Amino acid sequence: MSDSITKIAVARFKRLKAYLEAAGVAGTDSHAPLKRSNISSRDPKPLGLVIEDFVTATEISAPLAVTGLTQQWTAIVGDDVAQHVSIAHFDEPSGQLILQTDSTAWATQLRMLIPVIQTRIDEEIGPNVVREIAISGPKPPSWKFGQRRVPGRGPRDTYG
Repeated sequence: MSDSITKIAVARFKRLKAYLEAAGVAGTDSHAPLKRSNISSRDPKPLGLVIEDFVTATEISAPLAVTGLTQQWTAIVGDDVAQHVSIAHFDEPSGQLILQTDSTAWATQLRMLIPVIQTRIDEEIGPNVVREIAISGPKPPSWKFGQRRVPGRGPRDTYG
């Protein structure tokens, strides 16, 4: 009984392979990617194309790109910069990326590197996902604690 099932499976596989080769979908190179032009609308779609269509239809490509940006942040800016600069917030409708630095010196340096960082983000993530980059320095400590406070500007320092 198992021999007859094996023969049927082999025969169906050969028939499917011949059909795909005739349709131009499958060739001698089994690792070649499938092209949309080679796939009939009646054939089942490969999973990669289904996911691509879903991302396009639901317009979630920008959040996915930002997720890729956070995961690849060290590769985009380098180890030294990534130790001192992190992604604070991304405003999806405006495309504004806000970066948080751990010192005012890094904030100043990063303001000069904005064009380079923008180019790297466009190369790695895609163009027009991040349209504007804003730099935020370190948050100074709050001097408003305790029951009694004196009005005024408080102590001055760069905190970093």
